[in-house]
Amino acid sequence: QRPLRPRSPIPARSPAGWRCGWPALQGMGVMEIPVSADAVRQLLVSLDGGDLLLSESGGEHVEGTAGDLTEVVHHGNLLKIRARGSSDVRLAIPRGLNLKARTRGGDVFIQVALGAARIAAQSGDIRLESVTGPAELSSDSGDIDVASAGNTQARSGSGDVTVGSAHGQLQVRTGSGDITVGTNRGQAWLESGSGDVSLGVPEDLPTLLDLRSATGSVAVSTPQRDRPESGGDHARVHAATSSGDIRITRA
Repeated sequence: QRPLRPRSPIPARSPAGWRCGWPALQGMGVMEIPVSADAVRQLLVSLDGGDLLLSESGGEHVEGTAGDLTEVVHHGNLLKIRARGSSDVRLAIPRGLNLKARTRGGDVFIQVALGAARIAAQSGDIRLESVTGPAELSSDSGDIDVASAGNTQARSGSGDVTVGSAHGQLQVRTGSGDITVGTNRGQAWLESGSGDVSLGVPEDLPTLLDLRSATGSVAVSTPQRDRPESGGDHARVHAATSSGDIRITRA
């Protein structure tokens, strides 16, 4: 099997302006094994200290490489990968794949739209392009960055959480990090212990706001609108922080 050749990083799509690069293993003496599978609809990845990097394959084939301390099991439409030590996993996968991933010390970089996702990073960052299905994202101390989110739950102990656009039910909680949402077109619950909360409200959609900061400031720089009619289209935002500021702007 030929090893995967990583593509160029995708353009930045989130307010944080992140770009997913492919770390070079220069001078590390790392041995890699090929990974190849067809008809995969669900991907399970568990890593100790390595990174998980996913790009789009452009077809229905899963192909890539992993460190030599890796176990790979392919059964039906399920592909299961267990990477030990500092082994990275780099794969090109089809769009819409369901992903469940866990890493203790590494980062998760995903450059392809997922179907559903459950990702836990103990101390690393999580960066996603988009998730069309439900998503659960958590990191104890890393940042979480999602370009486009549907029904998503995101939690970080001390990192920042950034969402480019939200169009479903969004629940975000962070202990001391900031929360930034570029545009909200659904229902958003945003809570930070001591960080700032910033959110963009679309001009063409009425939005109900519930904003609370114990010691910080609250600023809304959008024109006041009449309360939406019962049953009419509208967005809803609940934002709360103990000591941070809350900023609502026009998206």
